[in-house]
Amino acid sequence: MRELCLRILIVIALGAPAQAVEGQRLAPGFPSANASPFVPTVMARTLLGFLVVMSSACFASRRQFVEPRWGDAPAPLNSEITDITVEHARCRSNCVYERIVFRRDGRATRTFRTGGRVDSLFTASIDSLKFARLATGVLRSDFFNSPESDGHQEPLASESYVVSAASLCRRRVVTIGQAWIQGGHYMAVLVPIDSAGAAMKWERCCRVD
Repeated sequence: MRELCLRILIVIALGAPAQAVEGQRLAPGFPSANASPFVPTVMARTLLGFLVVMSSACFASRRQFVEPRWGDAPAPLNSEITDITVEHARCRSNCVYERIVFRRDGRATRTFRTGGRVDSLFTASIDSLKFARLATGVLRSDFFNSPESDGHQEPLASESYVVSAASLCRRRVVTIGQAWIQGGHYMAVLVPIDSAGAAMKWERCCRVD
């Protein structure tokens, strides 16, 4: 959806100058409202307002998780964390996503997407000890002291992460943007998650058309 919005905005922006010039060319030599020098200005202002509304719609934050925000509640105990999720986005001409979900009940899923299309889906099992170690790694990082987000990747970034951890009643979500990745921030939370994912024995699940 974000990519489609951007393409629409680009097309509109490129077409605006041509429309303004066309307004000046109408009815040469004759008095006409279309030939008024104020028309391009009005058109530009109208277009600017439209672009602002469109860009707001493209990047409006809508939470992807149903649980209430974590807010200023204290960090949970290890035993209270029910699942840990990480989504890694890499964008060039298209955006590709890798999303891993670890659950305390022993289930784990790994999904690869290109835009909104699911390319492949894998499942694995994670035992309680490994999940507890993963939760400990998240708790020892600054994750629960970090600014919360709405669960969306950083807009227009070539790379970003969304990390979340949930209890039975609420979820904390943090977006790790490109600047923080390049600066080495949040590696304390990303390293144990990446290590846990690499150690899993993933099996392809289901047919993806």
